[in-house]
Amino acid sequence: MLCFIAGWVLYYAKVTLEPSLLLPRDNARHHFPLFLYTVRHWSLLNTLPDWIYTQRGGIWFAPLCNNFLMIAPWRWLGYLLAVGFSVPPEMAYKLSLLFGMSVVLLGFYFLGKELFKSAWVGALFAILGLCSAVLLTAFHQEQSLGTLLYVPFLWWTLLRSRGDRTNLILLSAL
Repeated sequence: MLCFIAGWVLYYAKVTLEPSLLLPRDNARHHFPLFLYTVRHWSLLNTLPDWIYTQRGGIWFAPLCNNFLMIAPWRWLGYLLAVGFSVPPEMAYKLSLLFGMSVVLLGFYFLGKELFKSAWVGALFAILGLCSAVLLTAFHQEQSLGTLLYVPFLWWTLLRSRGDRTNLILLSAL
């Protein structure tokens, strides 16, 4: 399965690995500029920004955390790479997206393995997830990844806790 994923990344190397090529659509217009602003602010002031300054005055950082996924789990890897390891921000952003997609694929694997009690079916779930339009949409609309990230893990946890009421209480809190 890892060979298949590596082959997919290499096949689309122009989009996934080219540091100077920005991702299309919403990611280039909205998500990447905010990622870049956060990286620059963090590298200069060693903290996340409280306010995003724009030509129209700006906006408070906290509402953007939800709408523009400023502190989404996969973004932290991008921030770490760009600020801590001096990876170019374009490449750090793409690597963080690939990391988020990999986490979703891992969730698909666990879900398929739990549903059919077979590692082969779990691998097939992950491969089908890799080729689906839902996951490929993350390259131009990152918010689809924000929606999809937790879904396979929630289903997997629900299936694993069939008779255990304490896990169901925990899931209902999410």
